[in-house]
Amino acid sequence: MKKTWELLGLILFVQGGAALVCHFTGWHRPVWLFTRLPWLDGYAVFAGIVLAVLGAAVLVGSDALAKRKGG
Repeated sequence: MKKTWELLGLILFVQGGAALVCHFTGWHRPVWLFTRLPWLDGYAVFAGIVLAVLGAAVLVGSDALAKRKGG
């Protein structure tokens, strides 16, 4: 289960980082999640920060949960 949470956290973190990179460099790729969601137009920086922080929190939480369970 820890690996599943780590994968989810990594995906969220990478999506957030990609949102910030795309916004500040103008490098747009259609494979990133935030470019496919029309209601995020104009909120790329905010969405990128939220995704990156959420991804980091999931990664830290998965480690803490694994340590608490003893494995």
